[in-house]
Amino acid sequence: MAEAKARFTLSARDQTRRVFGKVRSGLLGLANTAKRAFSFGGRVGGGLVALLGLGGGIAIVATFKKIADEIDNISKTAIRLGTNVKFLSEMKLGVEKSGIEFESFTKGLQKMQRGIGEAVQGTGEAKKVLDAFGLSARKMARLPMERQLDILADKFAAVKNETVRTTLAAQLFGDRNVKLIQMMTKGSAGLREMRDEAKFLGISFNNIDAKKITEMNDSAANFGASLLGAFKPFVLFAAAVLGPVFDWLTLKVVDMRQQGFKPMIDFALAGIDKILRKFNQWKISIDGVLERLDDLSHVAGFFTSDELANTSIGKTVGVTGRAIGNAFATADLLRKGEMAAAANSIILGNSDALSSMFGPSEKEMQASDESEMVRQLKMINEELRANREARWAVAS
Repeated sequence: MAEAKARFTLSARDQTRRVFGKVRSGLLGLANTAKRAFSFGGRVGGGLVALLGLGGGIAIVATFKKIADEIDNISKTAIRLGTNVKFLSEMKLGVEKSGIEFESFTKGLQKMQRGIGEAVQGTGEAKKVLDAFGLSARKMARLPMERQLDILADKFAAVKNETVRTTLAAQLFGDRNVKLIQMMTKGSAGLREMRDEAKFLGISFNNIDAKKITEMNDSAANFGASLLGAFKPFVLFAAAVLGPVFDWLTLKVVDMRQQGFKPMIDFALAGIDKILRKFNQWKISIDGVLERLDDLSHVAGFFTSDELANTSIGKTVGVTGRAIGNAFATADLLRKGEMAAAANSIILGNSDALSSMFGPSEKEMQASDESEMVRQLKMINEELRANREARWAVAS
């Protein structure tokens, strides 16, 4: 049998370096763009946190000042009414929950005290109310305001006729303070519930507490006055400088009005343009991130495209698949006892695989339709086929 020699020329071209170079370049570009974007976002976020912190601090100070002002007001009102801070501070919440303004409540109490004083002298509208309730003006005048209000609350709660009750309240508290009867529907027991609730919530202040807060408020007022004195030279200087500036602005506004406000509109549009440019900087950063992601998507798409099939990786994957299929086919032939066919399958299968993986260059393919390796393999295949047919003829 003639010997057939085959010469294999293996050549491969690395087409993956360019692809992975793209991946690396895309990742680095994405990282740099994201870094710039998040750096800008971090500065914006830091500014927002600082603003929120400043706003929170201002809100706390404002709340503290409001509470201090309320207690200071209660303290000064108690002095004016001749009562104690504890009573008024405990009544404030209940009064407001009854739909009565605290100022209206204190004015009603002031009217009540003045009326009781007049009743002691035998005059005034309040004398009629005390007489209707069977109360002594002199005894009522000697009681503290808290006790006076409890007694009157029980008397008003006992009056079933609403018209009569409203008339008596107007005579005792004044026409504008008739609402005070709304907190007296349960009598003195209802007033005690209001005071107990204030104690439970911790908003009951005594005269000592109120004095401390009042002194603090006065100190704060002195501090504000001292600041005014310290800034007085600057204020005078600003007044001297800003006076002509305001005059100039006034003339400009008049000119703008006469010109149809076109300059003013141009100025506003210029300001809006600056704001839009600032926002556009952030948009450019986001667009950069999206562009980098798009580059990576193109690189990822390469691995599913036909370009991969022409690389060494693609050829290797294809050859491996064909080799596995050829191995199963050869095993099936061996199981059937067809030894010649199995040998032929091995040779042809491996030759096809090697030809696919390490095929000739494009120039060699243009010069010849079939490479030397393929021709040699065909010669071997023809000789094997001839030998097989000869053996079959002898056997038959």
